[in-house]
Amino acid sequence: MTEPGKPIEQARGSADETVVYSYPTFGDDSEVASLSPLELVNTVLRQRRMIAGITLAVIVSVLVLTVLLRGWRAEASFAPSSSGSGMSQVAGLAAQFGVNLSSLQNGPSLDFFAALATSRVILADAVETQYVFTTDNAGRDTVRTDLIALYDVSGDSPNERLLGTIKRLDNHTTVTKDEDAGLITLHVTAKWPQLAEQIAGRILGLVNEFNLHAQQSQAGAERRFIQERLGAVRSELDSAENALKEFLQNNLTYQGSPRLQLEVARLQRHVDLVQQVYTTLSQAYEQARIQEVRNTPVVTIVDRPAGSARHSVRLAVAGLLSLIVGVLVGVLMAFLRDYGRRQRVVEADTFREFAELRQATIRDFLLVPRGVARLLRRGR
Repeated sequence: MTEPGKPIEQARGSADETVVYSYPTFGDDSEVASLSPLELVNTVLRQRRMIAGITLAVIVSVLVLTVLLRGWRAEASFAPSSSGSGMSQVAGLAAQFGVNLSSLQNGPSLDFFAALATSRVILADAVETQYVFTTDNAGRDTVRTDLIALYDVSGDSPNERLLGTIKRLDNHTTVTKDEDAGLITLHVTAKWPQLAEQIAGRILGLVNEFNLHAQQSQAGAERRFIQERLGAVRSELDSAENALKEFLQNNLTYQGSPRLQLEVARLQRHVDLVQQVYTTLSQAYEQARIQEVRNTPVVTIVDRPAGSARHSVRLAVAGLLSLIVGVLVGVLMAFLRDYGRRQRVVEADTFREFAELRQATIRDFLLVPRGVARLLRRGR
């Protein structure tokens, strides 16, 4: 077998010279032997000190960054309250007149509330809210500010700074939903525990206010619809009653005629039907008026954010992950170092040329400042 680094073919011409080198391939016996599992283990053991050093450096760096950069995470959960019980009668009645209000009976879905909690309209109010919190455990250093001033996001205009602050708060806010339990969990991360808890509480309040306002607006629209129908049905009821009264006045002895009796029964059924619709509308109208002015919460707070702040990243988890990453990086560097050592033997001439070219390149770069300085001196 040809020795590594030795030429196997040399073709000389009259004007130039071509040299072709052949190196071991993965099909060579020596290369297969160098990739054996035992040799891989030997490589790790041979570079054990470097692997240990890299692992220790990664662990220390990650732990220091974790302590300096980790924040506090507050948690809160809520369940949307169903408002369909008061609207079921309205939805059924509206369906009789061709108006579909079935969606109002069940209320918004969990997906709607989850998207609403991190929507721009909610986060915009949250970042403009004034928060009062302490930055030390003793409670001596109290800060009162909004998130726009606290985050200090750069921007050419107030609107750009507002949008940048909203985006940053969105990155620090996560929402999860539990379809089986009907719960939505909100997590907010901030630099201080009280701030994280207050932001989470503010978002919950804004979600409730938004939905309460939406519910009141919806009830107002329903009240106007029912009021309009109530006037029309009232006129129809008056007409039906007047028709029955006029018929009875003109046919005082209708009991003796089967035809007249049937006509009276038909007119009475029409009066009873319109009367029933009018009664239902009247009840629905009063319900809509109550719903329009009610101010009860539309979400049920299951876990409040107060006292829920915990460190966003645990040191034990960060240490374990940094240990794994450090070992992997150390082993990779060990294999690269061992591969380089082997290649120096296989490609001795190439590595010698690389060293010479590297030194020449460094010298050329060092000459650039000297040349610039020389030109500046000549210019003076």
